[in-house]
This record gives sequence, structure tokens and C-alpha cells, in this order.
Amino acid sequence: MYCNQCGREVDIGWNVCPNCGAPISKQGVGNEYYHDGGNMYNDRPMPQMKWYKFIIYVQIFGNVLLCLYYAYETFAGLNYGMNTKIAYEIYGGLKCLDYIMGTVYILYAVSLLFIRHQLWKYKKNAPKLYLMFYCVFAVVRTLYLGMQGVIVNANLIDFQAIMDIIYPVIYIVLNHIYFKKREFLFIN
Repeated sequence: MYCNQCGREVDIGWNVCPNCGAPISKQGVGNEYYHDGGNMYNDRPMPQMKWYKFIIYVQIFGNVLLCLYYAYETFAGLNYGMNTKIAYEIYGGLKCLDYIMGTVYILYAVSLLFIRHQLWKYKKNAPKLYLMFYCVFAVVRTLYLGMQGVIVNANLIDFQAIMDIIYPVIYIVLNHIYFKKREFLFIN
């Protein structure tokens, strides 16, 4: 079976094309599928899916690479420049904290790939998983900075740290609005 909107092959039982987001309806007879002209649920127009496509084809893969880089940076102690050995000798708990956070970054990368697959298949709770991921990411990153500050007995909250908190909040709110308008598509 194929989507009449973009021509991609779709599985039996799919309600939405994973490529273009077009609703797929089962015709009364046989195994023919058709796109119902962009309107669904009482002639509601089909919403634009450009941001969704950017998320699943670019943004998530970019964030996976970024998380893997952060994991490497954290495991190697590159956060401290040339003074890594000295920082670890003076502040013993810092190395342990970095290893924990490096592991968390790797788990984040794997989680993002799972969430991307869920979004791509238009799974019902995929947008919620996506938003929850960013909430958890923002909280854990803030806790990491806070724990670093406790270990070195310094206030590490600066403008960059505040932006690391504000940006995800704005991102989460905007994506919540975006996916709320498209929640009827995520029904597989």
C-alpha cells in the first residue's frame, strides 16, 4: 500500500504516513488506501509538518552527536582545560561526578534515537516523550552544574548557565504548542 500524497509505502493499519504526515484512510473494499485530500476530522485542514520533519531528520541526530561529544568531553575532563589532573586531585568528587554525567549523556543519546523512532512512526505518546526528554535534560544539566559548584565550593551559575535553563523552557513550551495542534496525527 502507498500514500496517495507522497507515494511512500505504508503498512496496513497505519493511520498516518510517516513521510509526509498525511492521514491514511482505509477504503471500504480491498486493500486500497487513499489520502482524503488533506482534510480530516470535519474538514480540519492538514497542518504544516516542516518543523516535525526538521526534528526527526536533523535536530534529533544533531543532538545525539552533541550528547556523544558532551560524554567524551566529560569523561576526558575537558571542561577544565589543561588543569584536569589538578582539578581532579584537589576535588576528588569531581571525577566521579563527571563519569556519572558522561554516562548520562550516552543514555541521552540512546533515548533520543528511541524517541526519534517513536516520532517517525507517529506513536501516540511520542510528542510527550520528546518534551519530557527535554525537561529531564534541562533539570539534570542544571543539577550537574549545581553539584560541580558544591564540590568546588563556588557559584558556577553564570549567564551561560541561566541561558541553559531558559532556552529549554522556551523550546519545550513552543514544541508543546506545536504538537498540541497536531496531536490527532499521533495515533499509531
